[in-house]
Amino acid sequence: MTFFWIALGIIDALIILFLVLICIISLRRSPDDIRTRSIPAGHPLAEIQKEIVDSQVFFQEHSGELLVIQANGVELAAKRFARKDPVGRILLFHGYRSIAETDFGCAMDFYYNQGYELILVDQRAHGKSTGAWIGFGVLERYDCLSWIRYLNAEYGALPTFLSGISMGCTTVLMALGLELPANVRGVIADCGFTSPKEIVAHVMKKKKWLPVPALMPGLSLFSKIFAGYALGEYSTLEALKANDRIPVLFIHGKADRYVPPEMTLRNYEACAAEKELLLVEGAGHGTAFLQDRPGVEKAVEAFLERHNSQNQ
Repeated sequence: MTFFWIALGIIDALIILFLVLICIISLRRSPDDIRTRSIPAGHPLAEIQKEIVDSQVFFQEHSGELLVIQANGVELAAKRFARKDPVGRILLFHGYRSIAETDFGCAMDFYYNQGYELILVDQRAHGKSTGAWIGFGVLERYDCLSWIRYLNAEYGALPTFLSGISMGCTTVLMALGLELPANVRGVIADCGFTSPKEIVAHVMKKKKWLPVPALMPGLSLFSKIFAGYALGEYSTLEALKANDRIPVLFIHGKADRYVPPEMTLRNYEACAAEKELLLVEGAGHGTAFLQDRPGVEKAVEAFLERHNSQNQ
């Protein structure tokens, strides 16, 4: 009888542990806004913060049109920055527990000045979009497809590019495994991970005391029960192997300690379509554009020009 109660206590403790962990990992919560964070002068993040804050001028000069659609069980929001006679459209997907305006603020002027209409997406469980659970790209890939279809129907099927950073990168790469409309011309993939399972395990391994291999099956099960997907259910590698049509520009900072550059290298190798790779020296997670603005702008501009159907 004593053994029964001990076993029951262990099971209860494991259930609580898995619930706590999956909520920490995937449940919606307010992002840490770098624009308002207190960062001491001289800290490596101080210059990045200044550039992001300065970049918000774009949003003061261009208010954007709020778009809201119902798709895949949630309400999705985005801002559309239209322009006269656009050469195409770029959909921008932000990172994990981040903010679209901070992730892409420094690139908005660049993209807009290339002649593109911009769609700044709030991913599910972020910003003005609803949803309680973050899908690490597994759920969001369908949201990406929903946005493309909606924009084509409402504003015309312009030559379209998908751009994502971190988890947003994983979203657009996983979307390549779906049947995307013919007007999707390319993907700009900045520092994406390969799957929820691999990035969760990688981050958890930094906590040396956690028995990560033993925890992953339970975490994946609880993710399936509560968030609607298993951590190993899908990967960018599967999507990229299935994609032989849409070209991809892969970008990653060589000093990224959050998402290992090796994940982008594996994504690059798996990609069956036309592909390019840009690794940026000294760039941390999501900062390739800030670290080497001329180099990244040159690569992106050439990629857009080469694959925009109006220029072919």
